[in-house]
Amino acid sequence: MGVTRALRRLAILIFVIWALPAATAAYFATLWTPPAIPEDLGAVVVLSAGVPPDGRILGQTKARTETGVALVAAVAEGAAAPAIIFSGGRGGMDPAAKGTLMLDHARAMGLSTDRARAETGSHSTLQNALLSAPLLPRDGRPVAIVTHRYHLPRSWASFRWAGVRPLVLVPADPAGAPVEWRDIAMEGIKLPVNAARALLFDVLEALGLSVDATLPLLD
Repeated sequence: MGVTRALRRLAILIFVIWALPAATAAYFATLWTPPAIPEDLGAVVVLSAGVPPDGRILGQTKARTETGVALVAAVAEGAAAPAIIFSGGRGGMDPAAKGTLMLDHARAMGLSTDRARAETGSHSTLQNALLSAPLLPRDGRPVAIVTHRYHLPRSWASFRWAGVRPLVLVPADPAGAPVEWRDIAMEGIKLPVNAARALLFDVLEALGLSVDATLPLLD
């Protein structure tokens, strides 16, 4: 009886750990209203998704890239253009780093700012945040994070952990867009796993290990 009760409690705990981030992702995907974009926006970080082996910018990566370009253009109408970082490394059969491919696509769209850069070493949202942070201006102005709605809560947590703030969350998908419930369910797994990996990274860094040695923990 004691073992059964313990297993039941463990199952409930695991469910709660999964359900809270999954419910948060579902809320952002379906009900959340984005805030107004501040006029003094200092930078934009566009997070990659996948690309096919031929390097074309399609799907979620295309939507995020084009949202970032439109955001820079809108802000630049009334103020200096903010810096924009396209974040994503090279993995699998990618012909080049995703950040580079996104930057090329953005320039083909007409992005002309000399403050556009590619971050090309990241392979996860935690690495997006950690490796983009040194590229951002340190002037206290807000930083916009561009990604899909379901991914915004985990992205917010990752960039806060990396010390980037204040943050503005910008969805690449419009309100009412179809929801991929598999993505929502996976956020219930990915956010707690990311929290554990970030904690381990911080502990090892406090013990004196270099970032180069511990960065693979965040893949």
